[in-house]
Amino acid sequence: MEKSGGAAVRYVGFEETSRPTIIRSDAAHGNFPARGYFLIDEGSGRVVRSEIALGHGVPPPSIVTSFRFDDDLQLNVPIEMRDPLGVATYGRFRRFSVETEEHLRLHD
Repeated sequence: MEKSGGAAVRYVGFEETSRPTIIRSDAAHGNFPARGYFLIDEGSGRVVRSEIALGHGVPPPSIVTSFRFDDDLQLNVPIEMRDPLGVATYGRFRRFSVETEEHLRLHD
């Protein structure tokens, strides 16, 4: 157990072993086997950070995503993603809703 921002957290690792991989390319590289971890807040079960390393380069390219709790949505949302090409930040999260209606016509 470790601490992150005062909260008790755990690292949960994973390694993708099956083919085809979830992330793949039509280019010559084909499959990108992923491995990495999720950093999880023990009290809430929420993901605080994830790191996914793709392929077998030295070091392999990786994607690191940080999350925070959104009071309006009442769930963790991604706030920053770093990859070899740069940094993306996210904000202004909104909840969308969908309404549907169904009308049945009976035939005699």
